[in-house]
Amino acid sequence: MSVQVRLSFEMLRNSEERFELAVLGSHDGIWDYDPHGDNLYVSPRGRDILMCGYGRPMTLKQGINLVTVEDANGLIRHIHSLVTGRSTMIDTECRVRQKGKSPKWIRIKGKGGVSEEGKCLRIAGSLSDIDEQRSSEEKLIRAAMYDLLTGLPNRLYLMERLQQIIENNHRDPGRHFALLFLDYDGFKKVNDTYGHAAGDAIMRLISQRLLDQSARGLISPADFINNPPILNRLQDRFTTAPPSFRPWTWR
Repeated sequence: MSVQVRLSFEMLRNSEERFELAVLGSHDGIWDYDPHGDNLYVSPRGRDILMCGYGRPMTLKQGINLVTVEDANGLIRHIHSLVTGRSTMIDTECRVRQKGKSPKWIRIKGKGGVSEEGKCLRIAGSLSDIDEQRSSEEKLIRAAMYDLLTGLPNRLYLMERLQQIIENNHRDPGRHFALLFLDYDGFKKVNDTYGHAAGDAIMRLISQRLLDQSARGLISPADFINNPPILNRLQDRFTTAPPSFRPWTWR
């Protein structure tokens, strides 16, 4: 073997080692898709992220089946855009299914390689586990948008939703909306007489009833047109104290 060939092999081996170390250091997985042979290769770390075990290359359909139904169509559109040459990059987030657990968030990045004629030759990229990151983001959003005591949407959430609804109404004047205001009379007296612990307990009780009625679908637009009127129905649902409710138990 000539010196030139040995040097070439040495450079190739060094390049492969650097790439492998970089991938291991990033904790990301690598994927490579051949659209002509329909072969989807996923590195061992990528298969750990996808929780699909080790084995031979998958087909694209098998890879897509690992994604939740809600996110699969969006991922298919991204891949199709790369295969057809309408785009050259992919950077999207989706959820993969976990047996016996909630779906896990991952991030998929990739780039398509095209021929001189513009045909897609292959697509390669990385897989990242972003489940903890998404969980932290969702907790921050919930803390900003929901009341910690009651679990109900707070004023910030209400104002943002109202703004969205008003903007939608401007675009489509035929869509109407209404805002229902509920007030609890005499709440200050509860705090003053029995203490804030009693007031907090009542707030949690009321909020739980609201959440229960919403989950059961018992408060709906139909309430505004059916008899008895909605105010009477709400009064029946939210003003009846449970058998265990005794104001004097809070002292």
